[in-house]
Amino acid sequence: LLFALAGVGGLSMIQDDRARIGGAVSGVSAISLLTLASAITSGATVTDAPALTAFTLLVAISGFVGIRATEAVETPLPLFKSDAQELFLSDFTTDVTSFYRASVFGSLLVGASFLFSPVSPIALFEAEGPATHVLRADLGVYIVFLLAPVQAALFRASRDAELGESAKRALNVVTGLCCALLVCDGRLQVNQGTEAFASLTPESSNAAFYQAVTAALGDPAAVGRSSTNTSAAFGVGLLVALVYLFQATNQGLSRQTKP
Repeated sequence: LLFALAGVGGLSMIQDDRARIGGAVSGVSAISLLTLASAITSGATVTDAPALTAFTLLVAISGFVGIRATEAVETPLPLFKSDAQELFLSDFTTDVTSFYRASVFGSLLVGASFLFSPVSPIALFEAEGPATHVLRADLGVYIVFLLAPVQAALFRASRDAELGESAKRALNVVTGLCCALLVCDGRLQVNQGTEAFASLTPESSNAAFYQAVTAALGDPAAVGRSSTNTSAAFGVGLLVALVYLFQATNQGLSRQTKP
């Protein structure tokens, strides 16, 4: 949905944007396949081979379509390099443009932490199974290769004073909602997981499950890591989401009041 909004205009979309979207889609497809292969080689059990095959085929097709889209420009790599240099090296002084640039950096950092960290940034315990690991890594992939590029598109729109356009305002809304949903889902999982693990006792109805949890993760009564870092991260993420939603509303009002 984010990329559909990013590409509103259909055939009128400029070729550079087609190439950017293609690069993002092909990147997320390629690394998703790598994380899946890593999970299987690490011991993950395949319980539904047809579903896995269909998923792998879908991701591969998406990657192929993405690669074809990058051919919208003759040499896409210089375009990507130029975008990165502008994002990292250019000096922009407006508060709004600086916010969008900082939010891209934040997404790259958060996504990379989920993708590359040896332990989950928000898990209750450091131990995790192959399936949990691949799902956590894929979340990082989607943040880095899907969310961050859309935020970068809004950064360019802010630089060019185009945030008041209908497509850009819609993109702000959807980006803000996606960020808010990510934060709320993470907070919910942490809260439910904390309560579930803390409620386990040796005398619980499922003693075998308690023993399995204890063997894999330690004493459920001493639930995992401190929640201070996760609470701060969720708070910052929600604030960023609210700024995106505010920008969509503010730009719309500004456009209506122009003579």
